[in-house]
Amino acid sequence: MKPSQLSEWLGQHERRLKNTSYNRYAGFLKQVFEIAVTDRMIAHSPFDAVKTKWKKPQKPVRQIPTDEQFQAIVKDIRSQKFSADAEISADFIEFLGLAGVGQAEAASLTFADIDWEKNRIQFRRRKTQQLFYVPIYNHLKPLMQRLCGQFPQGTPTAEPVLKVRDAKKAVAASCKRLGYYIFSQRNMRQALIRCLWQSQVDHKLISKWQGHQDGGKLILDTYTEVFSSSDAEYEKAQLAKIV
Repeated sequence: MKPSQLSEWLGQHERRLKNTSYNRYAGFLKQVFEIAVTDRMIAHSPFDAVKTKWKKPQKPVRQIPTDEQFQAIVKDIRSQKFSADAEISADFIEFLGLAGVGQAEAASLTFADIDWEKNRIQFRRRKTQQLFYVPIYNHLKPLMQRLCGQFPQGTPTAEPVLKVRDAKKAVAASCKRLGYYIFSQRNMRQALIRCLWQSQVDHKLISKWQGHQDGGKLILDTYTEVFSSSDAEYEKAQLAKIV
């Protein structure tokens, strides 16, 4: 294997990859040939002579819908009368945005996870398998009451509350119809994080409600930098506090 062949292979993928992904491809090649050298299958790694081995990671561009955009997306999805899944897809996306949880956590929600006495919902974070709890916020309560009210007494507690596990296509189609940036389901979750942050809820508490174990570091390092199109208004409000 020649360095020119490795450069050619990386070059074939370079245009379609972001810098971080490119670095992973290059890192994979580096590790493969390091193993070959260690096992004495080859004397030298051809990757050492590759010119472009690493690129400076690009700053991620994250778009978060405003409250108005989020509500418009939910309303638009629900209004698609010719879609058999319109209502349940809208419920799923509305839940993501109002509860501020991820797709995997929402898809696994059962009636047994809802604790009306303690006014909270239990989730298990898919990445870490750690339990965490989200309050039944005042803005979330009407949706939860409606979802629970659709099922008669005696419904098995293991029954899923939400009837779809993924509404990505519904969100993308709605954003196209409305002329919005194509938001992801994760962006719906981030909309609540922004709302909590701008309401001056303690970042450690926001982190706890997200199932994070870092004491709020991710909230401070990532989300607070990307609070999208309402940034100007938020910054203006913060400046007004300065005497």
